[in-house]
Amino acid sequence: MYRAWGNRSARSCIGVAKSPAMIAVTMLLGILTSSAGVSPITVASASPSMPTVKAAQTTLGDVLVDAKGMVLYRYTADKKDASACYTACLTLWPVLVSPSGGQPIAGSGVSQPALGVITRKDGKKQVTYDGWPLYTYFVDRAPGQATGQGVKDTLGIWYVVYAIPAKNPTPKS
Repeated sequence: MYRAWGNRSARSCIGVAKSPAMIAVTMLLGILTSSAGVSPITVASASPSMPTVKAAQTTLGDVLVDAKGMVLYRYTADKKDASACYTACLTLWPVLVSPSGGQPIAGSGVSQPALGVITRKDGKKQVTYDGWPLYTYFVDRAPGQATGQGVKDTLGIWYVVYAIPAKNPTPKS
């Protein structure tokens, strides 16, 4: 959250101030200015409790990634709006959660109506895309890395989630 006074903002002033003392002086000036009758404008950033899902170009094409650029996956053992990944599975495949349960934010290249949230059996609010619960892969270490593509286990296979919903098969009901 930043406060803006006239054409200058606290953010731009702090960016100029290099030392902690200058930052403190800049902030104090901002407080004094606002108490001198100039009304500050509050600019709020996106809520950290609302996950952002966007599209990114990878070697597999345009796929969904989280706010950190980590590739998102779907699991063929899942059903429409229902996860089959619990206990040990979650160690390798952490769910993309919406801590507040609110609607995720569609970033560039993502269809907002395709995003949703389900309540899992463990109570977590998991983000979905076109009915597919979304996961990251513990082994992926860099943005855009998709080492989980085609990984098989006893229940199903893991695949990246394509940004165009039609490229993903429809989950079983």
